[in-house]
Amino acid sequence: MITLNIARIATIKGIQRPYTFLVKQGFSPQMAKTMLSGRAQSLHFAYLERLCRIFRCEPYDLFDYRPHYDMLSSSTDHLAFLTKPAEVKDLRSLLANLSVKEMEALAADVAKRSQAV
Repeated sequence: MITLNIARIATIKGIQRPYTFLVKQGFSPQMAKTMLSGRAQSLHFAYLERLCRIFRCEPYDLFDYRPHYDMLSSSTDHLAFLTKPAEVKDLRSLLANLSVKEMEALAADVAKRSQAV
């Protein structure tokens, strides 16, 4: 089953309150709740585009895939590329464990990468 996984992206991006973030970005409270629950049955392309813009990601990043048990025996699953790792690292906790020198080196690397874009 393909699901919308906004909580995963929010964790990766270091957004601590994804519901509040989405509402501040112009989504209705109900839509924000629906999208964060992972139970959205449909998504307008305009919402998909807005999510990609605010998270600076590609549509692929917003979706997750878990094969139905019937598909587990299938040798070729053309949706498998949508499967994401189950565990998402919290960026804040990873950064908290770095030394000052490691943080400085990381900041310099990120600054260099962002200029290349």
